[in-house]
Amino acid sequence: MAVAIENEKKLVTPSCETLVQRARDMQPRLRALAQSVEENRAVPQETVDAFRAGGFFKILQPPRWGGYGMSPEVLYRVVMELSRACPSSGWIMAILGIHQWEFGKLDPRACDEVWRDDPEILVSSSYAPLGKARKVDGGWMLSGRWPTSSGCDFADWGAFLGARVFDDQGNFLDLKSFLVKHEDYVLIDDWHVVGLAGTASKSLLIEGEAFIPDYRAHSMVDYRVIDADTCYQMPFIQTFNNVISAAIIGMAQGMVDLFVEHTIPTMLKNALDACRVAGASFAYFDNTYMYPQDARLLTEEAPFAPVGRKGKVRAAMATMVLEEMARGEIPVLIGRAPEFYGPGKTQSFTNALIIEKLQAGKKPRVPVRDDTLRTLIWTPDASRALATLGNTPDAFGQTWHLPCSDDRPTYKELVVMASQVFGRDPRYSVISKCALTAAGLFSKQVREIRELLPRYEQDNLFDSTKFKRRFSGFEVTTYREGLELIRKK
Repeated sequence: MAVAIENEKKLVTPSCETLVQRARDMQPRLRALAQSVEENRAVPQETVDAFRAGGFFKILQPPRWGGYGMSPEVLYRVVMELSRACPSSGWIMAILGIHQWEFGKLDPRACDEVWRDDPEILVSSSYAPLGKARKVDGGWMLSGRWPTSSGCDFADWGAFLGARVFDDQGNFLDLKSFLVKHEDYVLIDDWHVVGLAGTASKSLLIEGEAFIPDYRAHSMVDYRVIDADTCYQMPFIQTFNNVISAAIIGMAQGMVDLFVEHTIPTMLKNALDACRVAGASFAYFDNTYMYPQDARLLTEEAPFAPVGRKGKVRAAMATMVLEEMARGEIPVLIGRAPEFYGPGKTQSFTNALIIEKLQAGKKPRVPVRDDTLRTLIWTPDASRALATLGNTPDAFGQTWHLPCSDDRPTYKELVVMASQVFGRDPRYSVISKCALTAAGLFSKQVREIRELLPRYEQDNLFDSTKFKRRFSGFEVTTYREGLELIRKK
């Protein structure tokens, strides 16, 4: 699995976006392997090697031992992208990757023991407190059997194993995580399941007892971190659960991806087939996802240059309609619209982040930049224009850009205008691209737009001159008129 990575000196940390892009670049290969991963009940060494080459295991590894020491948020984002393509591979990365963070809670002697000779060493885990630990001089004697140790086949040194600790009177004291050497336990191949079979989450068994020195144990409930200014001060349970949630979110998004890629184009094909059988006309309402994400003037002749899966699906669907148009068996037209804003429950970035915020008396937020020119279409104009085209016989056989105001305000200008209309404070904040991507962990709407974020860094110049010349009597709603209509409703 080849991943293009520039030569990096030791401890030179790549950016969050670089790491996330590396994960996205791996998706095609991971997707191709996903079925065999489940059938073979194992993630291949090829995949783990690619994760190593991508620097993913260094994300949370303390810098002192060759890691990047980054925020857990970076790992969450990487895991989401990997899980989107192969659930088992993403899960393995989540589990093995979060352990590197756990080392930040341990005595430095434990880190040195594991990574002194090889900073690429990985460990697995099974945190269920099923073990028994008794205190002895200098450490603990640990025994037990632990289920579901994901990634244990790649754990070169050992595993973190959970146990409840009691005092001599049998009173519960703590939940501890013990770092156990590989030679102190055996693997039991009992992971025969339907979902996530490829994680090979085998059981671990300590036959008899194993001695664990104090410096290789830490509380999962109460702990003290020597360097309190680092990400390693975050709560253990919360951080671990977050990376699991990131994997699950990625898997769910992968399911949506497959639906979009296969089901929606099939629905379009069925609609075209039905029109052919019925002898009906077909007016296709399209968006601009497939267009280049730069500042060029976009006319009906703009080339397709899709970025991301949504853009590629939209390009394929538009191509399907264009091919139907070229066959000439039924009347077909395309009405294409840019980003929109409008009344009621219009779902768009502009409505959600600016208009609805101002209506609620809250500070509006602008995506990525406030100084780029935006072309937005008023949703009632879009529907009126498509209806106009559909009722005009000579409009068929062509692609049309639906009419928009040529004012093209920046988001800064739009916020000022909207603040005047709604009588609100015009102050606003700009949400960075990184912050929007992180928000995608929790917001479906933000995740949907994530791959389109680069276009918010550029002027959006959508040209609808062709429509306006052909239908010169069509009245285009100005931005101020649209905002006034929203206020009145």
